[in-house]
Amino acid sequence: MFWLFSLSALADQPECDGSFDLNRLLEGLEVAEHALAQGIDSRAGEVLTVLHEGVICLEEPVHPRHLVRYGRARALLAFAQADEAELRYWGQLALLDPEVRWPRGLDGDHPARETLEALEPTPPLRLEHRGLRVPRGGALLVDGIPQDHPEAVPDAPHLVQVIDGSGLVLQTLWQDGVIWSEALLSDDPQPLPIPWACPPPDPGLDPYAPVRISPEEQARRRALRTEQLAQDLQEKEQLKEALHREQLRAARRRARLERRSDTSDPGPGPGPGPGPGPGPGDGTIRWVDVYLEDVLPRRDPLEQGRSTQGCDDLLLLEPRSMLGRLTEVQLLCLQTRLSTTRAQTTRSAISRLLVADAWARGDDHRWSGAIRRHLEQIDRSDADLCYLFARWLASQGSIDPEAIRWARLALDNAHQWEGDQRIQRIAALHRICTMVAQSLWLDAEEQALQRALPERLQRATFWRNQTKTLAREWLQFATAADIDRTLPYELCLSAAGTTEYCDLV
Repeated sequence: MFWLFSLSALADQPECDGSFDLNRLLEGLEVAEHALAQGIDSRAGEVLTVLHEGVICLEEPVHPRHLVRYGRARALLAFAQADEAELRYWGQLALLDPEVRWPRGLDGDHPARETLEALEPTPPLRLEHRGLRVPRGGALLVDGIPQDHPEAVPDAPHLVQVIDGSGLVLQTLWQDGVIWSEALLSDDPQPLPIPWACPPPDPGLDPYAPVRISPEEQARRRALRTEQLAQDLQEKEQLKEALHREQLRAARRRARLERRSDTSDPGPGPGPGPGPGPGPGDGTIRWVDVYLEDVLPRRDPLEQGRSTQGCDDLLLLEPRSMLGRLTEVQLLCLQTRLSTTRAQTTRSAISRLLVADAWARGDDHRWSGAIRRHLEQIDRSDADLCYLFARWLASQGSIDPEAIRWARLALDNAHQWEGDQRIQRIAALHRICTMVAQSLWLDAEEQALQRALPERLQRATFWRNQTKTLAREWLQFATAADIDRTLPYELCLSAAGTTEYCDLV
């Protein structure tokens, strides 16, 4: 409980305060791995998101094996969310050291392990004709490994750390693939010498053991950090002073130019001057480009009254939105309020009006955009909206893995339903997940048969394991709810290829 409370506090911190260290990272990974083993994907996602932000506050070098644990956890979460691209992305980080043992609860016959083990490492790419820029005597670590030139695996996350000559970590940042920060690059392509203060990672490190730092080393790091902060403060003051001097010089230059302009002005000539420029009353220029009265349709009698004058009172607009009778003026007003309002409760209420109006009108394009924005940017905890969106995506005729994503989120919040409705909707959501996964698996198998490229084989393996896992979850629910289990059992057998996995004990 203390760790979860600390996670919440950390998430609200705008800047690093030195409280996040490697042991905090390891504690968070243990919480996330336990949540993944228990199937609590939402909790794992929350913890891993906070860890992702906290890692950049680390003041000590990160060992590659610690990153392997983090990469595996992110890949497992992606598998649970049926996000194939995300699994491949974080799976590359997990491939830093495939020999790292798996945590308890995930070390058995987990379908995601087969998918991860089927991944092949992507060859790294080196930036030609460029070198690395680090402080004098310092070094640069990519995923915990000292680098002498800019080289990284594309389409994979990388943790980059800049270290000075004393071994102090000056900066930690996440890098996407080979998109290097220009601040880290130089035009000198010569390899960077690796200093003594940056030894290679310890090959015998246990990534599950707490990190112990001697009191002497802690004191040394505190002293170096204090010295670095003082130096940074001094540089900021010098920069501020230099900027102030430059502003004064610029003001003096402007004053001189104005004086010259005044003395060189010949004054009005014999003819009339050009006169003032056009103003709001000019007939030749319109002060406002568009008048709403000219472009919006005339309101019918049903649209008269207080409820049509703007969108201040959301309660008065609710019945009209349910009937699809919001006017263009009201829709524009609601869109404007949504983009400018910061209160989350008000944003949610406005967004729901827009979703309801589009649904009542049968405008699929506007409805799908409105509900996607609501779920992605405002609130994804509403099981009804997630359920509706998942069903709509699954009914469009195309194989869209996004349907699985929203169906899983609806299942996470299925406690909002009761009685027969709960059973019917949970069964429908399991069906959506499994059937979409099976369609993606069969499609990937067909492509792999046409041409057995590694990425096609990996995709087929991913979706076969997804089908196997999702079918078994559907089968477990059908058994517990005492409903027909024929289809989930057949789908489970087709993907697993054995009754042992699908026969529930």
